[in-house]
Amino acid sequence: MAQVPLQWHPAFCSSLQIELEGEPLEFVNEFNLTRKPLQIDVLVIKKIAARTVQKSIGKLFRTHNIVEFKSPDDTLSINDFYKVLGYACIYQANTKTVMKIRPDEITMSFVCNQFPRKMVKWLKQMYGSQIEQKYPGIFYLSRLPFSTQIIVLKKISKEEHKWLSRLRPGLNAKSDLNVLAEEYKDKYSNPLYAACMDVILRANKNVYERHSKEGTNMCQALTELVYEWYGDEIEEARAETRLLTVIEQIQRKVMKNKSSDQIAEELEWDRGFVDQICQVIRDLSVEATNDSILNKWKEQFVMG
Repeated sequence: MAQVPLQWHPAFCSSLQIELEGEPLEFVNEFNLTRKPLQIDVLVIKKIAARTVQKSIGKLFRTHNIVEFKSPDDTLSINDFYKVLGYACIYQANTKTVMKIRPDEITMSFVCNQFPRKMVKWLKQMYGSQIEQKYPGIFYLSRLPFSTQIIVLKKISKEEHKWLSRLRPGLNAKSDLNVLAEEYKDKYSNPLYAACMDVILRANKNVYERHSKEGTNMCQALTELVYEWYGDEIEEARAETRLLTVIEQIQRKVMKNKSSDQIAEELEWDRGFVDQICQVIRDLSVEATNDSILNKWKEQFVMG
């Protein structure tokens, strides 16, 4: 089965809205700066300028807030800083009247999974910027044209930012996936939560697959959710694993010069399938890998 690339950005937009739910904020995803697309990942506009956002990820926010998100397998670079700085400058200047948007009412937020040491080092050397960790995983930078923060997802508070802190691979079934699954039970009809949960589960597929193989119990909510969404994929993977095991057994018996009839009888397996695998082994090699035999069998007898 071809793997579909994970859509991290829509899930990030959903996670951000979940974390800041209840605040008077408007979210504009992939905001076009000009008629020719220059897209900001997320533009967050405060509806009540004087009101401070309660959650720590939004305490820096002013009226206009530009958010750049890097997926977990990507790094935040110096070029990313200048790109977002350019977006902020265009956003401020692209108005019909001068200073309609004040520069001190614009903020830049960089969201990533790993702390961008090279970028921060450059900003310190170039602009004398100072960095301060204001909250767990949330760093403010000074002496830049716009108020700026870096949010490191794996370091922010899991208690305060339940979804955003877990928008990444490498989660723990008990302390992460179970926690989200329990909350999702009451939110399953909300598309924001569904978008986040889908990407998080897909990114951590190995976690619940390992628990399933080892016979370790996941919480009921997570087990039900995984099978509801991905039951067909899981069963298909299990079936393929069983086929690979049988192919390996057939291959060993072919090496001992046993006939298809003998192999089918000894393994108590379908004679037609055994015949087909034996033919594939003869076409490839008796030392061919199990995967190559399975793929050749699919190509020749299933898809063909």
